[in-house]
Amino acid sequence: MRFVAPATRSGVTVVHFQLDEGRRARPQSTRTEGPVFQSYEQFAAAELSPAGFVVETQRAAAAEALLARLRSDPVHGLLPAFLARDLGPVAASLADGLDTDAGAMHAAIESVLALAETLPREERQLDRDAKLLRFLYVRPDLTLVPNKDWRHPHIYFFPLLEALAGGPEGIADWLASLRGRNLLEPAALLDRLYLCPQCGHAHVSFIDVCPACRAIAIEQKPFLHCYACGHVAPQEDFMPREAVVCPKCAAHLRHIGVDYDRTLENFFCAPCSNTFMEPQIEARCLGCGAASATEALAARRIESLRLTEGGRLAARSGNVADVYAVLDSLSFASVPYFRHTLDWLLALVRRHPQAGFGLMCVRLVNVQELVARIGRNRVLLMMDGLAHRLRELIRATDIVTRTSEDRFLLLLPYTPAPGCNVLLERIKQIQASTRQEDGAELRIEGGYLTAPAQVLKDESAEFLIARLASATP
Repeated sequence: MRFVAPATRSGVTVVHFQLDEGRRARPQSTRTEGPVFQSYEQFAAAELSPAGFVVETQRAAAAEALLARLRSDPVHGLLPAFLARDLGPVAASLADGLDTDAGAMHAAIESVLALAETLPREERQLDRDAKLLRFLYVRPDLTLVPNKDWRHPHIYFFPLLEALAGGPEGIADWLASLRGRNLLEPAALLDRLYLCPQCGHAHVSFIDVCPACRAIAIEQKPFLHCYACGHVAPQEDFMPREAVVCPKCAAHLRHIGVDYDRTLENFFCAPCSNTFMEPQIEARCLGCGAASATEALAARRIESLRLTEGGRLAARSGNVADVYAVLDSLSFASVPYFRHTLDWLLALVRRHPQAGFGLMCVRLVNVQELVARIGRNRVLLMMDGLAHRLRELIRATDIVTRTSEDRFLLLLPYTPAPGCNVLLERIKQIQASTRQEDGAELRIEGGYLTAPAQVLKDESAEFLIARLASATP
């Protein structure tokens, strides 16, 4: 990435974008000198290496489009960009602030450039992970706060992330991947949404329906219960004339609590004539039209995000896309603790053979081949899906650790050989869910042994792990 490091404030080269036709070429909102362009294409053709940008326009959409182009620019995307005036939350989230104070703007530019000089020089094209981490690294006080717009399918969205990723598709999965690798962390909880379980749409309406037939033609009415014959019906059926008369047995109901009473059921369904106390609440997605029970809705926490210390280290070192790091979320135990626990179980099972356990080794065979074939971003998404499925399969009593980049161990208390075999087959079935359109898929191999049947006398945890690893393809 090219930078112009200014020696003094007067030496800062700031490019101005004047996007409104018919206005004066020099914007009045800033005292900083610099070349002026009417479009991104004009600026790109000039092949300049500025230190920052100022966007002058009265049209929010024009500023948003230009800033999105700048943020996605592989050469200039890291540079500070300022708005000449407030143009709304989306433009503000793509910019570094307003150009109202030349001194503050120069200080912000110098701070970004100074931190950018500490980053490693990259000859290759940066992926979206590296772009985002670098962007946040040179702005240490920046917190990613989602924008809110009721017209957006997810209501909350991150314009900056969409610009860096080249579109809105897959942003939720990308964020989950960054958080799973401990590169981003939540700063504050802002809201909680309940999404359609079918399509993930955030616009869901709620409607009362009949518990029996799920029709919406329900009505709330007072109901009466005749003590003489037990008939229950809407109050209007008991009042064909001025007197209150049971429509079934013709008894005159004079005293409530003696001849009749009011029932708890006060809802009536016209299509099926069902009576009930409370209607069922049904959630209907306004995106795909699917109807779901309220308890089936997917809960999503809306949080602001910031760079973790691990993310800062990854940005400084350039080692961002560790495709195995997402598996660390499964590592509930360190390797020494895992071995200590295994030694304890070995001692226990020698005294009490009924306290058997299983030890499983799972290996991801072709991760590096997939990275070379389909790219790190797609492999990261595959690994995220793998970690999610593994969390569903692993019990709370199981202990997991990662012994190398492509191998992890599972300690399964009170799990005989049939149970180990079932779990291993379910883990291998995850391989099919990682298959891509071009046929690429993650190959998963594994093996297991059980105690006390397959443990030799005086075998230690370290030797047992080594023996299992050597037997795993």
